[in-house]
Amino acid sequence: MSAAQPQLETGADTFSSVRRHQLSDIVRRSALRFPDRMAICCGETRWTYSEFDRLVSRLAAALRHEGLGAGDRVGILARNSHAFALWRFAVARINAVF
Repeated sequence: MSAAQPQLETGADTFSSVRRHQLSDIVRRSALRFPDRMAICCGETRWTYSEFDRLVSRLAAALRHEGLGAGDRVGILARNSHAFALWRFAVARINAVF
């Protein structure tokens, strides 16, 4: 047993006590706390947390309407951009995976 092992075990105990949040919760909580702060800046696109949360909800609703839901796999082909962020959070909001 090395000197590092007790520290790793302590770290694991601390980590397991941290409340886990879903990815989509981050946007929703940020929209409630900071609705007018900038969330996404990509090229000419600028979305506040409130706008981003609303867009994520709309896309998530459209995905549900198409029959997608929890546990479904969704492929996302997009550049690292505002579009990718929107899709990634919408997929998380319906509890699907990408």
